[in-house]
Amino acid sequence: MNEVPERIWLQSDDDPESDWFAELIVTWCQDKINDEDVEYILATKYAEMEAENERLRKKLHDILLVDTTDGMTASEWVDRTAKAESQLSQLRAATADANVGFMIQNKALKKANEQVAQLRKALEECQFLLRNYESCECDIMEPPCPKCIVLKEVDDALKGER
Repeated sequence: MNEVPERIWLQSDDDPESDWFAELIVTWCQDKINDEDVEYILATKYAEMEAENERLRKKLHDILLVDTTDGMTASEWVDRTAKAESQLSQLRAATADANVGFMIQNKALKKANEQVAQLRKALEECQFLLRNYESCECDIMEPPCPKCIVLKEVDDALKGER
């Protein structure tokens, strides 16, 4: 043969009913025909492929061991990056939780402020009623009457809230 193919495919007639050794027929072709065909590679081609495979394996090894500016290998950078991404993901989750907590606190504070405003309004109404609907003669009484005591407490409460 003048031109030897670099690879061939062996085909056989695998009849399970036949006497395997006596009736086995094997042929070859440059193309794969059946799923059961077996590939054979020319020994010189196989050696070239092995050499290329070894060259690529060394190149990959060199790439993974290249020192970076921080003295880390590429694989260490990959590990550190994965860890940083994991921490960032956890931080984002914690931030989201904190935002939910803040929104809940904000709603509670808003409601508390609304209640304080309602109480202040009630105290101001009480103060108005105490001052305007009953006359008091505390100027001449000792100790002051209950109305004046309550009025002073309301006045003090309103002064302290503002």
